[in-house]
Amino acid sequence: ERRHFYVPGGRPASVDDASVSQVRQSVSQEGPSMRGRGPLCFLSGLTSPCRLLPRMPPASRRATTTLLGGSYADVGPASADTDDRKKGSKGGYYVSESWIVEDPTLHNASLPSALQRLDPALFPTPSRARKSCRKGEILVNGEVRRCDWRVDAGDDVARQQRYLPSFRPNGDDEKPFDVRVVYEDDFMAMVFKPAGPPTYSPKGDRGGRYNMRSAIPFALAPPKAKVPDCLRRPQPVHRLDALTSGLLCCAKTRPAMLALHRAWERRQVRKTYTAIVLGVVEPPEGVISEPIQMKFKGEKVWRGAVTDYKVTDVVPSLTAGTLSRLELRPRTGRTHQLRIHCAFALQCPIVGDTRYDAGQSARRALDGRGLFLCATGLSLPHPVTDEPLDVNVPQPDKFSSLLTRERSRFDKFHGGHLDDDDDDKAHAADDD
Repeated sequence: ERRHFYVPGGRPASVDDASVSQVRQSVSQEGPSMRGRGPLCFLSGLTSPCRLLPRMPPASRRATTTLLGGSYADVGPASADTDDRKKGSKGGYYVSESWIVEDPTLHNASLPSALQRLDPALFPTPSRARKSCRKGEILVNGEVRRCDWRVDAGDDVARQQRYLPSFRPNGDDEKPFDVRVVYEDDFMAMVFKPAGPPTYSPKGDRGGRYNMRSAIPFALAPPKAKVPDCLRRPQPVHRLDALTSGLLCCAKTRPAMLALHRAWERRQVRKTYTAIVLGVVEPPEGVISEPIQMKFKGEKVWRGAVTDYKVTDVVPSLTAGTLSRLELRPRTGRTHQLRIHCAFALQCPIVGDTRYDAGQSARRALDGRGLFLCATGLSLPHPVTDEPLDVNVPQPDKFSSLLTRERSRFDKFHGGHLDDDDDDKAHAADDD
């Protein structure tokens, strides 16, 4: 098994198996740790400290070397490709560590206890060892064994990891609904969420499958076999309201998921929404900076919320008087932020929003076609290459069809001119 050590001085090191065992023991007992860099330790023959890094294929090793600015010392027999590794108990799994039980004191010991004795660095606590057993990662003589198994002298104990994932749920070949893929690579993807299904299963649904989290695995292809730290299932890294359609970002690997979460936390993501609202927006371009009331730990608190907006089209309507199409760019991500800002800050609620209608219930004649709010653009740094990634989709067909229909009806009735008197007549004619 190949082991990698990051050497700050950039000088390669040669360490035998005995030194590796000593290093791992010292790391688990007294080595300090730094977040994201692995435990700090010293290798025999080196005067500079090293950081123990997870195992990874050559391509990822080169990328990490560039990122950290150091070099690696390879310890143990080298295996460049995952295809050369010993296969696990089922397809897509490979043996990453193995031990031979030689200590006679381990006779009839429970499997979690034996794992702690065999590799204290990898299994520093009983809970870590039990978790690996429950997840089916531990093999004894080639068979998956759980926490209640007892080991004996001479047993071959191994740990298997997933290197070749399959996103298709086990035993369930029926997808909840179709999901359109807009962008995809081995680390992340962007899909188009339709209006209606929630991102995650709502409370009380008891694991229902009519949600994006259950449908996305059927739409995306799994990463290649040599991509490290693949997730068992692709995971959305942010949320869209059930009534909102648009771009939804997903992660395929654990490092990509962490990087995307950091990008959202540091507000490096630029989101663009398209909405159709009721009324005339004044001024036609500006910034909304109004706090929003939220629930935090069971209490109602006010949180700051900022949204940039711009009017891109204004259409007269017999039913609503005027419809305006907006381009919205939220700087913060509060719950229902865009809907609340449009309804109460601009006094122009989004068409189809029955929850935040700002008291304009008389204009609900346009309802029935869903919420006219769509996430049409996402701009963020790629989680692996850090290159800027800009993905855009056109507005849904119902947006353009609504504006075209209302403009055509108004032109047919009024000849295309809108004033106060004609607006009153239009409403009276529409009521008739």
